[in-house]
Amino acid sequence: MQYLIVSVAIACGIVLPFYIAEYVSVDRLTPEEALSMIQKEGHVVTAILQNPLGREQPGLKIGEYEYEYENRKYEFYIVQDKPLPMTITLYFLKKPLYVATSPEVAVTREKSKPWLKIVLVLTCLIYFIFVISSQ
Repeated sequence: MQYLIVSVAIACGIVLPFYIAEYVSVDRLTPEEALSMIQKEGHVVTAILQNPLGREQPGLKIGEYEYEYENRKYEFYIVQDKPLPMTITLYFLKKPLYVATSPEVAVTREKSKPWLKIVLVLTCLIYFIFVISSQ
């Protein structure tokens, strides 16, 4: 158990400076820069509402939209308190599965890193090094 606690502490100590550095130095794109970056790649799709009435919650409307990119269909759900439009424009940076309703959000979503997974992998690696070296 002691090795596990030390492993978590070391992994967090290794990853935390990189996380802070990325958070501080994240490129802040203007909406125009984000849109031009996405349009240059051709990563703008139009989604069509599949169920015109939408599923209803008290005060909210939930719409299921479908869009197609490179002959593959994807679904996107939206929740809002105003009427659902028949079509919406969606943006993505690299993966068509991760779309957003604005270019800035699409760019930010793609730039985030899986820090928790990195800490977990490092913790396991350091833990096994401790266990093997103690035998």
